Amino acid sequence: MRLSCGDTNLKEHVENTPLNAEYFSPEIQDNIKICGNIIQDDLVKKINDAKCFAVLVDCSTDISVTEQVSLCVRHVTQGDRSFSLREDFLELFSFKTATGRNIGNHILNAVRISLGGHTNLHVFHGGTLTGVRYRDEILDPYVRPYAGAIGNDFILMDDNAQPHRAVVVEDYLEGHGLELMEWPAQSPDLNPIEPRSLDELEQGLLRVASHFGVRQHEKSMPPMHSG
Repeated sequence: MRLSCGDTNLKEHVENTPLNAEYFSPEIQDNIKICGNIIQDDLVKKINDAKCFAVLVDCSTDISVTEQVSLCVRHVTQGDRSFSLREDFLELFSFKTATGRNIGNHILNAVRISLGGHTNLHVFHGGTLTGVRYRDEILDPYVRPYAGAIGNDFILMDDNAQPHRAVVVEDYLEGHGLELMEWPAQSPDLNPIEPRSLDELEQGLLRVASHFGVRQHEKSMPPMHSG
């Protein structure tokens, strides 16, 4: 289709590429993923700028008993003198357990809708946190979409943990134009994402325990004193 539309660059590439050429190298796959992310971010921005939109979801179970879910969004765009209705495919994703909560949380993340200014809590199951896991499980599904919703004012604040400073993480942040707040090693400044005292940490743990219905006993949590 692009050739018939006059894409001379693609035509030259097709005509001069060896017949045994493959497009499955890590570099090619990364480039394809980056292009997809750019297109998706542009669509999500248009959706969030729309006066109203509706989410369309359809599920189908494949041969491996995995739910394949397609996500489309119908939204209203405003021109100079008129409104028009658009429907765009956003992504295809899969679930082993397609519960309403799982699908709902994924839709919120995909369309970049945040509740109360934060994303969902993510729990790492098994293994240790590495730079690759931090990139694939935190930065790509949570940070990048949220940054796209915030816009140019977004600044990522983390700490100097080794996985956060891995080369794969720095390359990812640079490749997606995500600005990182610098925290010098051994800085005396208090990082706002860290507890300022043991008392504050204790109160935070108690709030989390209360949220999950965990009953606390005096013997199970000794008093914590900051000093």
